[in-house]
Amino acid sequence: MGMLHSLPLALFLSYCLAPSVIKAIFYSWACVAYESDGSNSQNISYHSYLRKDLTVRCSEYGYRSPEHDAIKTAASILVAIWPIGTVALYAATLLLCQSSLREHRMTPLHIATRFLHRDYKVDWFAWELIELNRRNMLVGWVLFIFDTDHAFIRLVVALLLSLASLALLLSIYPCA
Repeated sequence: MGMLHSLPLALFLSYCLAPSVIKAIFYSWACVAYESDGSNSQNISYHSYLRKDLTVRCSEYGYRSPEHDAIKTAASILVAIWPIGTVALYAATLLLCQSSLREHRMTPLHIATRFLHRDYKVDWFAWELIELNRRNMLVGWVLFIFDTDHAFIRLVVALLLSLASLALLLSIYPCA
């Protein structure tokens, strides 16, 4: 019973912290390249460093960095836990309270997950999962898919994703 009392706070905190945590996880792959020797224009070499910690040299341009490889391994595990795991956790909790939502019966789980479904019609109680995936895509996956050299492509993809989400929202109108 104690877990059920702390569930609303735990779910709400994980929901609020999701964008910043996801962004931090995906920045493990964000490296910035610097010219290491530009004296000979025929033979320019580059060294890349982690954007958020310039003391960590990235595993790029033929260089293997054990430190960066360890960071990427830890980040890969965290991607499974946080961006994917939180959506799965919210989906599981919403599915468990689906019957109480449809019957308009207040249960402890219904109350614990209220912030996820109260703004939507009962038939669209899981719409927040779509919104959470959209946020995850905008703050994390777009960074991961396109490196820092393709900032314009990232902006275009983010804009197209936002427009598609808006069109879907306006066509379905799941809000209560």
